[in-house]
Amino acid sequence: MKKRNLLIGVMVVAAVVLSGCGKKTTSLQPTPKPKLVLPSNVIPVSERPFVTIAPTAAREVVLTIGSLKKSAESVDFELQYSAGEKEEAAIGSLDLAKGKDRWSKTILLGSKSGGGKITYHENVTGGTLALTFYNENYKISNDWAYIDNRKPTSLFASRDGKFSIETGKLLKSMPYVIVYQNPGLPAPTTGTVVSGPYSLSGTSTLPSGTGTVTMRTSEVGQAQILGWTGKEWKMFPTKVDGKMATAQVDMLQTYVAVSK
Repeated sequence: MKKRNLLIGVMVVAAVVLSGCGKKTTSLQPTPKPKLVLPSNVIPVSERPFVTIAPTAAREVVLTIGSLKKSAESVDFELQYSAGEKEEAAIGSLDLAKGKDRWSKTILLGSKSGGGKITYHENVTGGTLALTFYNENYKISNDWAYIDNRKPTSLFASRDGKFSIETGKLLKSMPYVIVYQNPGLPAPTTGTVVSGPYSLSGTSTLPSGTGTVTMRTSEVGQAQILGWTGKEWKMFPTKVDGKMATAQVDMLQTYVAVSK
């Protein structure tokens, strides 16, 4: 009797094993998107998106991507910056939903604990913003300068030293200002780009008024400084000395120098 029961038990176990082998296993987990290692700034400026970084009074920055000229479904960002003697970075992604022409993300210049306590990074001076776009798969990387304007200054310069704007007292009410070496243009320009584009942003809308822009160009000779009004490029009378171009300009978001 014991042998008979033992034999029945072995047959049941074997049947279970065999029936399990015949089933197909279906995974419900989505296939993760592979992270690509791509070279930066390979595509021409004319094909790069127009991007802005604007500071807030709460020590955040608002990343906005617009004028997307090459197809993309999502973008990974790495906002690297110096904070005193430390190097920090904010890393994340942004879904580029169809049917929109601009996408934004607010990024904290600091850290947040599990309990919600925020620690701000001090003495931030800016760094590099790297953007990796997925679909056509391309990467852009550009410098940004974060200027603490709580003790107001009048001269704001890019990290690469090739752009500066003298604003007088126009931006004295803005505690933080960013000068960003923009990867792309909001709209096509006439002529060949020989410097820029560079974008200027503050904690609120830029005031009306005039300033002096100086740009170092890639060519010796004639250059014309243009500013983006939000609707079109405005041309400003430009003086050129070697590779340095200077113009009295309206306070605008973005400037570029083109060959005449």
